[in-house]
Amino acid sequence: MTVNRSKRCPADSTRRRALSIAVGAVAAAIPNAVAVPAGAAADPIYAAIDRHRRARAVHLAAIDEFARLERAHGVQSDCITEKPCHDDNEAFGRLVGTAATTVGGLLAKVDYLRDIARHEAWMLDEREGTALELIESFAGSIRAICGMEQ
Repeated sequence: MTVNRSKRCPADSTRRRALSIAVGAVAAAIPNAVAVPAGAAADPIYAAIDRHRRARAVHLAAIDEFARLERAHGVQSDCITEKPCHDDNEAFGRLVGTAATTVGGLLAKVDYLRDIARHEAWMLDEREGTALELIESFAGSIRAICGMEQ
């Protein structure tokens, strides 16, 4: 999503507070963790997947809420989606760059990215540097799993 920085949040602090509460409620309803196989808890990729999954869900909920407010009240400011969008992008960048340290973690990362490629390929296709960062993180994963020096 492209953020138009020329738009500003509504001046009405009550409306801003209501929007923040709505997004916060959605975030609180999202499950807290990805299922992590026994013995793999130390693999950082599971936390990266979970972080992105939750950030993405909050971002999509904010987009839906913005669309609802736009239809219902003619709200023209996309400020409700700006922070969730940035959080989603940051979490995705961390996910892409995180090396798995177990075979299960590496497979979980591949499966998660495959699902993204099926439903939102632009996330992989349109982000400059993503391909190289993925190659580097997969190489790091292989080195970590095989116990090779960096």
